[in-house]
Amino acid sequence: MAAPTVVHTVGGLDPITGGPARTVPALCQAIAEQGATTHVVTRAVGRCPDIPGVTMTRVRSFHGQRLRMIVTPRFASSLAGVCRLGGAQIIHDHGVWLSTNHAAAKVAQQLTLPLVVSPRGMLEPWSLRYKGWKKWVAWRLYQRSDLHTASLLVATSQQEADNLRSVGLRQPIAVIPNGVDIPRLEPAVNLDTHRMREVLFLSRLHPKKGILPLLHAWDRVRPEGWRLTIVGSDEGGHRAEVERLIRALGLGNDVMIQPAAHGAAKSAWYGRADLFVLPSHSENFGVVVAEALAHGVPVITTRNTPWACVETHDCGWWVKDGVDDLAGALAEAVALDDRQRHAMGTRGRRLADRDFSWRHIAVQTLTAYRWVLNNGDRPEWLRVD
Repeated sequence: MAAPTVVHTVGGLDPITGGPARTVPALCQAIAEQGATTHVVTRAVGRCPDIPGVTMTRVRSFHGQRLRMIVTPRFASSLAGVCRLGGAQIIHDHGVWLSTNHAAAKVAQQLTLPLVVSPRGMLEPWSLRYKGWKKWVAWRLYQRSDLHTASLLVATSQQEADNLRSVGLRQPIAVIPNGVDIPRLEPAVNLDTHRMREVLFLSRLHPKKGILPLLHAWDRVRPEGWRLTIVGSDEGGHRAEVERLIRALGLGNDVMIQPAAHGAAKSAWYGRADLFVLPSHSENFGVVVAEALAHGVPVITTRNTPWACVETHDCGWWVKDGVDDLAGALAEAVALDDRQRHAMGTRGRRLADRDFSWRHIAVQTLTAYRWVLNNGDRPEWLRVD
């Protein structure tokens, strides 16, 4: 059965903005490799790299200083033109709240095309509360009605699917995780007893990521021969708050902050890590967890992320959000020897290869598209309840 023609819409693809800027291009490339004719329409803001096998349309944007927002007046007309000329069968929109999301819903209705929406965690409870009054206004003005026009929602976990139901969305939901690149080489055990072991946090420096509780937990444990490395871009000035707490706790010799890393540089950080930690207050998925597992690194994360599988597959710790449980997991993890942590990492790598390779995710996504177009049976992971 021929793969469909799909137009993806996303607010931006600058890697500094976080997960969707990495996962949306990877998804588009993966489904193109599976034979789908794939277009991306996005705003021309920041870095906007090409995607192999994918036709890109970058729409000129302006910074509205008075409104403190990016304005893209021709996004809807550009999207409609791409859909008409390219023979689009589906519009797949990523994210919510932005004017580009509103434009995607509008164009889908105008052209009577099925609309698939991936909220990308932006309707999770914590995210809804963050700057909540602005989101309440947008929800009432357009976002709720736009979402109700979607033919299909895509959640990256059962947890996110449940939260989509809790805000009143009743459309079918395809539960498809994000994917990751699986490194080819199996990591080796480094048995140098004199080397410094490393706990890695790699994500945006944002309040929801739980860096401050992590620092308090580190202060309690203070494992000898270990350091905590925080890698990521500052968002909203949160780095200054993190640095103040490091100084207040006297952790300057144990904790270092490094700028965001991408590509080979990011892979190198995973390669050096003995343990990965993502202590988030909210995640619809948490792609860095999957990346760490793919690199053979055991993981500590919170139950506010959908990563129960790290516990069930014995490749990490899935703990309650808070200093006490984070400190307990850290103490247990650093007390293991290198071979024990390596064995956990090997189990995590097998899990990532089985469930989170981009080829696997692309096949699932195309199956969902075909179901929307009435060209296939409903898969078991597509919820209609």
